[in-house]
Amino acid sequence: RKRFTRKKLKNAFVNALNQLITDSDSYIPVLQNNIASVLMTMNPESAESIQARIDELQQEIIDKASRQEDYDDAAQEVLRLRQQKENAMLNDTSRNESLDRIRELQEFIVAQPSEITAFDEGLVKRLLTKVTVFESKLVFEFKSGVSVEAPN
Repeated sequence: RKRFTRKKLKNAFVNALNQLITDSDSYIPVLQNNIASVLMTMNPESAESIQARIDELQQEIIDKASRQEDYDDAAQEVLRLRQQKENAMLNDTSRNESLDRIRELQEFIVAQPSEITAFDEGLVKRLLTKVTVFESKLVFEFKSGVSVEAPN
């Protein structure tokens, strides 16, 4: 079993970044596809449109209550829509974070005038999700959804 020193892992990370930079013609389309995938999962019902329906139902409840009519169905619908709105807001946040990570790596790749020569801990924290160690290779998984294999 091979053991990895910190220095070897750092060098492998720098090599993975350099692979992204030097082979950007291959990786940029992958990032563009990742952006398209994230955008395709957008919820057609925004939190704002759900809130508008909640507002309508609340007015309906007030009107029915003043006429002493049953408003249980409308109240149940408001509760269901509030949960739907919360889920939509969480999904929007998650989607925006994914888009930010993809764009961040894309901008990083394009902004590099040449290869990286030194390890930068900040880049690891900003860009990397995890490293998987295999017998013959390391796989660097970036927050943008891109993976880069480095020989072991």
